[in-house]
Amino acid sequence: MTAPFGTTANPDWFNAEKSVDLVPILRKKDADADLYTRLAGNFLLTQGDVFEKRLSDVWLDWQKQFIRSSFQAQSSLIVMGKGPLALDTPIATPDGWSTMGDMKVGDQVFAVDGKPTKVTAVSPTFINRKCYRLTFSDGTEIVADEDHRWVTTPRQPWGSAPPPMGVLSCGKPGEPIKCTTGYIAQTLGDGHRIDMSPKTASKSVMITGCEPIDSVPVKCITIDHPSHLFLAGEGMIPTHNSGKSTTVAAMAIAMVMYCRAKNIHHRGLVAILAPTIPAARIVFDHVQECVLADDDLRDQFKSNVQSRSLVHESTGITIQILACDMSAAVGRRPILLICDELHEIGTISGGEKVVDQLERGGRNFGTAFKTIMISTMSVGQPQGVFKKRLDYARKVRDGEIDDPTFLPVLFEFPIEQRPDLSIDDPEQWWRGMPSLTTPKQRGTMDIAMMRAEVERAATSGDKDEFRLMLSQRLGVQADDLAAAAESPLHAHWPRAPLHSVDGFSDARAVTIGVDVGGTDDPAAACLLRKYDGGEYHAEVRQWLVQSGYDRATQNTQDVYDEAIEDGSLTLVADASDIDAEIGRWAAQVYSVYPSLVFGGDEHGRVGAKATLEHFAGIPFVPVSQSSVTIGSALAALEAILADMKMSRAPSALLDFNVKNAAIVETQSGLRRIGKRDGGASGQGAMKVDGLAAILDAVYLTSQAEALALPDDLGYWVA
Repeated sequence: MTAPFGTTANPDWFNAEKSVDLVPILRKKDADADLYTRLAGNFLLTQGDVFEKRLSDVWLDWQKQFIRSSFQAQSSLIVMGKGPLALDTPIATPDGWSTMGDMKVGDQVFAVDGKPTKVTAVSPTFINRKCYRLTFSDGTEIVADEDHRWVTTPRQPWGSAPPPMGVLSCGKPGEPIKCTTGYIAQTLGDGHRIDMSPKTASKSVMITGCEPIDSVPVKCITIDHPSHLFLAGEGMIPTHNSGKSTTVAAMAIAMVMYCRAKNIHHRGLVAILAPTIPAARIVFDHVQECVLADDDLRDQFKSNVQSRSLVHESTGITIQILACDMSAAVGRRPILLICDELHEIGTISGGEKVVDQLERGGRNFGTAFKTIMISTMSVGQPQGVFKKRLDYARKVRDGEIDDPTFLPVLFEFPIEQRPDLSIDDPEQWWRGMPSLTTPKQRGTMDIAMMRAEVERAATSGDKDEFRLMLSQRLGVQADDLAAAAESPLHAHWPRAPLHSVDGFSDARAVTIGVDVGGTDDPAAACLLRKYDGGEYHAEVRQWLVQSGYDRATQNTQDVYDEAIEDGSLTLVADASDIDAEIGRWAAQVYSVYPSLVFGGDEHGRVGAKATLEHFAGIPFVPVSQSSVTIGSALAALEAILADMKMSRAPSALLDFNVKNAAIVETQSGLRRIGKRDGGASGQGAMKVDGLAAILDAVYLTSQAEALALPDDLGYWVA
């Protein structure tokens, strides 16, 4: 059934002029969507220079359009780049002193209780922030921006009155509060005490100074600890980690208030799925502090820190933040499911099943149930549920799939689609960072700030930091950038026409190149036809032992499942079955084309060559896997593709093989092929076996023509 709004396809997305052009307008007249959007716009902001403003006062055109369109769609995915202590702030670690600038995911710092805790996230470096130098009674000085959070106990509490702006959460009068540096600067005279860690000699310190200074680069970390507090500075002052979930919080609260206005879904559930418990706590903190800061909402919700939930008392509707675990998903029937940081959920074993479980529960509400998925681009290859939803979203956007109930909003730099655009051009960065200010659109981050981040990452010498910046800021999938920069193979491969071919009547030469694989790797065979006009057609089939499939990671199994569905991968019980299958295929081709050349790598698996020859009935010609042989075959293949002389049979697994190929140039100037994913045998998300088979077939074709072989190849000895 066609949905009551227009298609979400946007095949010309890469020619958009500004970020709002990338958000499809689904239905122009929709009173319910307008109401929901207005309610989301009422969301009170609690951070930065928009402190105390409503979302509708500051949102950009694309943000407003996304919120409105996501309400109309049944399922949405948005992928975009996202917008802290000074970098030289000393940070105590179990291995000695470090600095905020050197912090990386996986490092350990000390939590407020003195115990080591893991760093789970690191922000990009921010510049041009309003900064302050805080001075403490023990002589410690720390530079932080105005949004950085602290847990202090004011000497002059405000009693039973509502907490003032700048206080993000609080308990009873006289108890510690969570507040920003900006609030401390405004209320320094009230006295702010910070209770110290057991690792320090003193029990508490006072903040004795908080003066504005010239802006310096700053950075945030997130830690895996219930308190969210880590020790910073030489005095080991407890300070709060970072977290922003404005869009998620605004849409969740808007759904509750929409249901209240329409008098529907009483005692319903708005579920926010976060990748981990620490991430879930951060989202909960943000939702809670925004409710507490809003005079209209504060008395309408009752919060439960232990369950990470807020209940709207008049309707009984609950906003609950769940960590990605099946035990948290079973039995839930949300009216709205928001998945935060879907790219991280995709890396979690069983993450896709958790999302599916929540969606199955939500479907009890029929078309009233909605799923909204929000993510930045993954640093490495997309995995799990993120990969599947991203692939689907791209196909809907590009018009390959007609699904008007699905809203794809993908801010990706069009590396392949627009080779005329340079990723070095700051005026094009809005394509991955939609909130960037450009001559054509208003934004929240200026180009100078972004340029400084890019230059710092590019000159740091840290490849991982540069990849992180590209993915998190510009929406660049790391392997897309590498593929575009690596070789003509990756540039020309997607342009080869897809179709199947039967028969050999017009073929001038026919070869089958074989990569026999390993125990857990697929084996591949490429049937390559060459025609009189110099055109080629490649058909690649692959086989995999069932045990290899069972031992593969979930992400790898997802790739295999797609290939099994399109018929390019077959599962077998034993490796000898693979050799028999390939041999029988060669025998079938040989029976109708006696000039067939059959060969490849003979060293992949013990006994494979003998079995292949037995079932094929013709010799198996060995092909050296040296850099000279493979390099020449690669150059020939690239030339064929560049001249638009090759077509190929559809194969999802082969496309992944090519995408995963890392073209490496040796010191001698030769080229060899590695695996970009770097995974162990059978464990990488993608392999290169299909490409290896094509290169063997290309080499065999060139050698067969050079030697002008007779039709009876039984006499050919390589």
